[in-house]
Amino acid sequence: KIFHYNGEDLRAVAIRDIQQRKKNEQKLRKALYKAQESERLKSSFLSTISHELRTPLNAVIGFSDLIDESMDIAEAANLAKMIFQSGNHLLSILNDIFDLSMLEEGTMILSKQEYNLRSILDDVQEHILMEKKKMGKDNLDLNFNFDIDQDLQITTDIKHFRQILIHLLKNALKYTKEGSVELGCRTIPNAFEFYVKDTGIGIPKEKQQHIFDHFRQLDDRHTREFEGVGIGLSIAKSLCENLGGKISIESEVNKGSTFYIRLPREENAFKPSLKSPDTSQSLSILFGKTILIAEDDAGSFELLEMYLKPWKVKILWAKNGVEAIDIFNKNTHIDIILMDIKMPILSGYEATKEIKLVNPFVPIIAQTAYAINNEKEIALAAGCDDYISKPISWIVLSKKMVVHLQKTEENSNNRSSG
Repeated sequence: KIFHYNGEDLRAVAIRDIQQRKKNEQKLRKALYKAQESERLKSSFLSTISHELRTPLNAVIGFSDLIDESMDIAEAANLAKMIFQSGNHLLSILNDIFDLSMLEEGTMILSKQEYNLRSILDDVQEHILMEKKKMGKDNLDLNFNFDIDQDLQITTDIKHFRQILIHLLKNALKYTKEGSVELGCRTIPNAFEFYVKDTGIGIPKEKQQHIFDHFRQLDDRHTREFEGVGIGLSIAKSLCENLGGKISIESEVNKGSTFYIRLPREENAFKPSLKSPDTSQSLSILFGKTILIAEDDAGSFELLEMYLKPWKVKILWAKNGVEAIDIFNKNTHIDIILMDIKMPILSGYEATKEIKLVNPFVPIIAQTAYAINNEKEIALAAGCDDYISKPISWIVLSKKMVVHLQKTEENSNNRSSG
């Protein structure tokens, strides 16, 4: 005898109810697995972060403690070099963590402009050749295949575009023991296609869908062979998508991997290349210049002072924004200003605005340790002519100084002739 409820077969209702319960149980088990896996990955990530941060810190603190007045100068110089390398490694880890945080929060700001593509790729080539040496990968061949016109332009955020390629290239070098790594570029309809190819360990098919996940590595056990935090590929993927592109992979275990990046291409992408200011022979422009350094941290000031010492410049030191304005008003021949942003009494932004009211032509380079958000855009909006983040690289800073001093001289000559 079949019973009915509201015209339905009760057995059918019971079967449907059991099926729905099973579906709900499957969803709960799946959600529980995802939660447990997420917790496991985060726990592994924190353990990895602790290891990756403490390793270079161990070298920085340990070698620094060993250096004293009794040490041979050659030995001290060698230890100092290792401290420098460990410090740079530590900085790259922190930068990756900050980038990941901004990408997750959606606070990373892109600044797209038109650039010569070949110039960017040449810069990436030079950078990765140095990285290869640092990583002790001299046995690997590093090949470059740029099938593009010399004058081809790309509209992109240059910092983040470079970052994508460098992340992928460093990843390829890390996982390749022998053979080669190759960076290539070509144009396809409406897009640029870049690839990074290696002859490394390869990635199993079942793991390929996860390699772009946060905190994911091929081997996250304590015995893993390759160092790293496990966020480089996820950062590269997020940056690529932010630029309107896509990233994909082809890989075979023990044969290698190829990562493909496609970025949209603007029409009329061919334009004459603009010449960059020539800084190779022009550091001499620094000789005898008067430079105002606005910096409240004594250590940071002394570092800049040592950088500038060979050029026999006249240095004026302001320890806060108010002093910077006062010193500038009393010295009419200041050639360039290095302006720290975070200072007591009055910030570098406010000091810049006041100084630019007096002389809009004096170049001001902002320098700040607040380098994880849109600080550059804020600095430029406040009237600064350029921006550099701490820790300061003398190579980068000197180039910026030369560019702005050259520009000031050219503008001064044009105003005089006019």
